[in-house]
Order: sequence, then C-alpha cells, then structure tokens
Amino acid sequence: MSMPEEDVWVDKDDRYYETNIRQLRQMEFSINLNAGFETENGVHHVYRNEKHNNGGQFAFTLPSEFEYPKFHVKLKLFHEGTESVDVPMPAVSKELRLRTCVNGGIILNNRELQENTIALTKYQTKYGVRLGIRPGSDFNTYTQAKFPEFVLQVIPILGEKYLMDEAIRSPSFVLKSKRQARFLPESKRASNCKRKREIGITNGLVSYAKNADDTIARLKRELQRYQAECAIVRNHFEDIQNQISGQPSTSLSIGLLFGSDLKVFAPCE
Repeated sequence: MSMPEEDVWVDKDDRYYETNIRQLRQMEFSINLNAGFETENGVHHVYRNEKHNNGGQFAFTLPSEFEYPKFHVKLKLFHEGTESVDVPMPAVSKELRLRTCVNGGIILNNRELQENTIALTKYQTKYGVRLGIRPGSDFNTYTQAKFPEFVLQVIPILGEKYLMDEAIRSPSFVLKSKRQARFLPESKRASNCKRKREIGITNGLVSYAKNADDTIARLKRELQRYQAECAIVRNHFEDIQNQISGQPSTSLSIGLLFGSDLKVFAPCE
C-alpha cells in the first residue's frame, strides 16, 4: 500500500465519518495484534489490570506498506448500531497525558512509531486522570453482549484529507479487567488455588505470630505489676522487722519476727 499522490484525492470525499459495522467488516483488517493480547478459545483478550505483563501496554502493528505520514487512530465497538458510541482512547504507552481528542480518536505521526507499532496504556492514573483503557463491561448497555468486542481503526490522512477508502482495522478483541478463575485452564486454576492456599497459610501464621506477640507483651506488663507489688510488701515487712529488732524479746515480738520473715514470701523474689 504505497502513498498515493495527493492530487488523486481532490475529487474524493475527504471528510471524516463514523463507520458502521458493515463498513468495518468490509474493511481490510491488516493490523496485527501484538504484545498485551492473549488468545483464549479463539477470542483475543486484553486484561487491563495485569500491568506486570508487557509493561502494562497492549500493542498493534501496522502493515509495513502503510506509509502515510499521519493517521487517525480510534477504538470502536464491533457491534450493530454502535457507530455513534465513543470509546475513550487511552494514553499512548509511556506518555503521562491524554492526547487531544479528534473525532473520537487521536492523530499519530508515522515518525512517532517504533517498528510500525502503536502501543496503548492498559491501566494507569496520573493526578486523578485515568490514562488507561476502560473495561469492556462499561459498554454492556450499548451492545447487549456479555463481553463487548472492539477493533482499532486507522484512517490515513494526507494534508487535512481523511482517506476513508484506505482505512484499515485490527481483528476484534475483548477488554476485561482481570482473569476469572472459571475461565482459566485447569493447570492455571490449580496454580491459583495453590497460591491462595499458600497465601491463607501465610496470613494465618502472621496472625498467630501477632497474637503471640500481644500475649507476651501482656504477660510482661503483668509481671512488672506483680514485681512492683512485691517490692512494696517487702519494704513494709523490712520496716516491721527493723522496728521489732530493737524491742525486748517477748512472745509477741518473736511471733511478729517470724510472721514478717521475708523467706515466707520467696515467690516474690
């Protein structure tokens, strides 16, 4: 697909218009799904909350012959009657801002791309602004589908002219927040269950350790209180013995000396 001469398009309709499902189906889908996509049961998926995969981005690769200097990039719902529904464009990967919205999409220059790849942000916020893609469930009311499907549409631009007849799109895909265990393969479900058990055991051990620390701290406080009370009793009995030792030896004084003998209170030691 070489770049046409600009004067070829003088008499063409160069205005942008929303493509419908019929036009999207007839459109050449030569955009390849790249990093950040996974195929399960023949359906392409993006899991927006899995930021650790592919650097938190999902990417599309344009065909090498797509040599236009700039183009309009837009995410669209791939369902009947949804051409007027705007799907907010996420930030271009590694950019901490949203680009200016033009006809529901963004304008990209060819020189901005690396290896003809458009990389978009899965999930990120900056200063309270959502930079990532919205989950597909936000569009359920427009499609009446459990998992709405999307495509990326790219329209080349020459000067100010939208070359609608040269537009291309990607295969359809779904956007989900995260994987649900019941849709995972058996091996992954088993792995998730094992991880959950390990997390439960770890959390239990942490809880037991905290309870033990709390018990030890409580016993230390009680010991300090008992030691303080014993010190008071010891001092009191020592005062009694000091006072009796200076008195004549009588049955009363001998009894008081025995009764105030500190050895009787050995447990306080």
